[in-house]
Amino acid sequence: MDNSTLPSRVHYFPQQYLRRQDFSDEQAYQVALRRRHNIAHHSWGIVIGLDLAVEEGQLLVRPGLAIDGYGRELFLPAKFPISTGEFTRLGSNRLDVWLNYDAIPGSQPPPGYLSCDPSHPDAYYRTDETPRISLERAPVSRVRPRQPKPVPPALVNSPAQLLTPDDPLVLWPVYLGRLSFQPDETDPLKQVLIDATDRPYAGIVAETIDHPANATRVEVGRISDRPDQRTIAGTTVTYNKTASRGFAVFVPPPDADPQAASMQLDPRFEIDTSGKNFLRGATTLHGNLEMAGGSVQFTDPAHVDDTVIRANPSIYRASVTSNDELRIDLGDLSKNPVFVIGFTGDDGTFRPSLKLTYVVPDASPDPQPIVTVYGDLVLNGLVQSPDVIFRSLSTEALNALISSFQAGVIAAGGH
Repeated sequence: MDNSTLPSRVHYFPQQYLRRQDFSDEQAYQVALRRRHNIAHHSWGIVIGLDLAVEEGQLLVRPGLAIDGYGRELFLPAKFPISTGEFTRLGSNRLDVWLNYDAIPGSQPPPGYLSCDPSHPDAYYRTDETPRISLERAPVSRVRPRQPKPVPPALVNSPAQLLTPDDPLVLWPVYLGRLSFQPDETDPLKQVLIDATDRPYAGIVAETIDHPANATRVEVGRISDRPDQRTIAGTTVTYNKTASRGFAVFVPPPDADPQAASMQLDPRFEIDTSGKNFLRGATTLHGNLEMAGGSVQFTDPAHVDDTVIRANPSIYRASVTSNDELRIDLGDLSKNPVFVIGFTGDDGTFRPSLKLTYVVPDASPDPQPIVTVYGDLVLNGLVQSPDVIFRSLSTEALNALISSFQAGVIAAGGH
């Protein structure tokens, strides 16, 4: 191992003579430590702010913070104005905006430092880490923000970036967006179009993300099947594992006892390595559900309490006495629910084919279903009507009965 690349900090001892280099090494150690944290525990990109905007007719970059690919902090403390004259200077009506790390000499030595040579290049008291805004003529194609041109391709996503160079000439620009200029004398605010589609944002590099105060956890790519535990306010939480899991979200149930000595959690949502998704508990979907070549399967019957009114329509599998039923439940009858099967016509309107409604007869408080068929009814089998008198009709007998019914209607003047 090359010891020159290892982190090395100054060791202090009694009666030690400290030189300028010792203080520089101390500072460099702390700077490199922070930058390695920035880029090893997170992915590089925009952390907050740095939006391109037009305020009171002025094009500008808003304050914010970004981390470049070497872990260097690009902190813009105030709004940075951009002149529309840049489009003319660069000869293009389409410009890309980038942010680079820069370090420039700051304040001069205070009075009394007579030994300082004002002409020496290092004769300044502070170094200001000021990010530099750069504008470039934008190509016709979209930019590739995760592969900036000044960065060697072999260095992108390479561990070599952990060396965190401090030289501002070693560039790793962060993309802020694209500006397009179109003169509009009627409305100056419409002269510049801002495209922030490809802005790269910083992320987090982790196997798990834990909430500090409760058992909520997000697992990213963890596939170990060994038990995993942590203690929260005296409660030992065990996160149940499966070897094939690739992503999971654990959320403690609302009735969980925070004072319990132990708690076992299964993920509320997980994706295994084969691509299967699993949901546990109630799931609410706001919007449409589309399945491409899939199916809906009810692998286990639900617990059904028929004494409790289901307020909303639902489809579920229920085990009732000796039957295994797949139910389409219309819910609370007080809302006058209607079950309809139909299709969409060429004009885009819905056309019902089968309708199921409920009415309450005057002689009985129990609702009775009414089935309405729109169109022809074809039966390949028997029609059974359990009643005071049991009837079983063949298809031929049913046809004869219907023909007789139609003849009676026509004879009575019906249509």
